Amino acid sequence: MPPVIPTRPALLAARVGDLLAWHLVVRCPCRGYPRSIPLADIAAEHGRRLTLGQVAARLRCARCGEPPQSVRASPGDPFASRAWKVILK
Repeated sequence: MPPVIPTRPALLAARVGDLLAWHLVVRCPCRGYPRSIPLADIAAEHGRRLTLGQVAARLRCARCGEPPQSVRASPGDPFASRAWKVILK
């Protein structure tokens, strides 16, 4: 049986601490290519109680300071060919 893909509203309301194996895949205007951020790293630095919606709203590029063009959530390896992703922004 295939995994149930969570909806965008459900993921935006989910707490980072509940999704430690997941990654955020962000694309910045100045870099042009996707970068992966493990949610376990975000939880370790900023706490497990933040929601994905709060994290997505606060993300900024370390180089240019701009918010990302896109934010996706992906379970496990975000660059695996069969990985599914949910667009958050």
